[in-house]
Amino acid sequence: NLVTFIVFAIDKANARANRSRIRIVTLLGLSFAGGSVGGLISMYLFRHKTQKDYFTVGMPLIIVMQVVVLFYVMNAGGSVVVVIGYFLQSVLLDPYIIDLFSAFALIKSWIF
Repeated sequence: NLVTFIVFAIDKANARANRSRIRIVTLLGLSFAGGSVGGLISMYLFRHKTQKDYFTVGMPLIIVMQVVVLFYVMNAGGSVVVVIGYFLQSVLLDPYIIDLFSAFALIKSWIF
């Protein structure tokens, strides 16, 4: 969360100074990898990306998904390592997955 918060702050500073920006996939990826609360706080604290649907809809969806995954992991038992390994390999480490809704549907299909 702290890393995501700082990266959002850097992107906002870069936006104000007309410098090179941090890619959307990087911001969303950091949020998806566990920094969603830091990303959401920085969005509204710095008023950054609050007009973009990817972020205003995506961040709450990421938080909900993370709560569902956490609930599943807490109740799954031994198969958790396999699910987490597959999740990391297929979603987080694939740089071409940008669509949050597809990733959310994929996670939902694993859980239910």
